[in-house]
Amino acid sequence: MKNLTNILVTALVALLFLMTSAYTVDQAQFVVVKRLGEIVSVKKSPGLYFKVPFIDDIKRFDNRIVTLDWEQPAKFITSENKYMLVDSFVKWRIIDPAKYYVQLKRAVRLLLKIGFLKW
Repeated sequence: MKNLTNILVTALVALLFLMTSAYTVDQAQFVVVKRLGEIVSVKKSPGLYFKVPFIDDIKRFDNRIVTLDWEQPAKFITSENKYMLVDSFVKWRIIDPAKYYVQLKRAVRLLLKIGFLKW
């Protein structure tokens, strides 16, 4: 009876270890793998990958063209002192996910520092 309990506990721990170490990458995603805060690798091709549980962390980014569109047009004053409504949008695509992650982290830190964002 004690042997069966040990086998079940071992199987449960092994299953938990496997579930926390496996992850998938979709064909519309990039994955940046960080180990203790440092970028270790970037996965660009789709498939099943493994990581060290509780030590490695993954960040997912979209590799499709992303659109940012403001709902309300911005109001500007022209040189003739007349108002003009400008509707704008931005489209971008991530080429280097590791560089994008580092720059995004720096931008958020800067916005928090100047008080534009609240944590």
